[in-house]
Amino acid sequence: MINIPPIPWQTIEKILYSIGKGTDKINHEHSIGKEKLDATLSFLQKISFITENNELTETGKNFYTELFVCNDETAYSILADSLKKTESVQIICQILWGRKNLLKNSIYNLLLVERMIDEKIKEDDLGSFLSILNKCKILNYSKKFGTIEILYNPKNNLEKPTTLFLSPDTPYSNIKALHETIRTCRRFLWWFDKHFSTKGLEPLSNELNGNIIDNIRLLSGIANINDKFRNDFQRFDKEMLKRGINRLSQIPLQ
Repeated sequence: MINIPPIPWQTIEKILYSIGKGTDKINHEHSIGKEKLDATLSFLQKISFITENNELTETGKNFYTELFVCNDETAYSILADSLKKTESVQIICQILWGRKNLLKNSIYNLLLVERMIDEKIKEDDLGSFLSILNKCKILNYSKKFGTIEILYNPKNNLEKPTTLFLSPDTPYSNIKALHETIRTCRRFLWWFDKHFSTKGLEPLSNELNGNIIDNIRLLSGIANINDKFRNDFQRFDKEMLKRGINRLSQIPLQ
């Protein structure tokens, strides 16, 4: 689950300013309520601006210095960099970048189906979050029309995302992401797919390098286990052993 900030960014800045000065948070509890304050602090922790003890992190201090000391808009590039590392921004931008006719409910429905939010959060509750992403030029968000355009493309970023998300709407990108993910593995690869099929052996055969990977573990159900799969898997297994890769399989082959 992600933490959706329940208040506008201007108010969040005031809270950050108070934290930086060491001011007691009681004043903010009175103005916005304890529940909203706790949700906001949780959000700031999620983007690595404050610690669990509600003190500024190094990133938070850099933001504070740029905004409140130097009065420099560079502060928002610091905020943008922190947001881009979060799972919520990654899933939104990886799956929806390049898509036309996006609306606020596009983001809402995506976060719901990916179990990033629960049904207690309503579509209107996303407004503050989307406004922050808009301020950081991660996306364009029109409050008037509710339209969205994704500006940040994680797949063109020099620093590769730590998590890649797959979608039925991006079949080619899914294959590309899968190959890239396998290439990043070191020492071992564990793959769980209850519908694993012969098709899954292809990227493994293409990408697994015995100089980098020692063993693989495949965990699957029985849905696609048939004679063809068994024969292909035995040939795959022999080839992997020749590369020096041991198979720790939990696929029902009998």
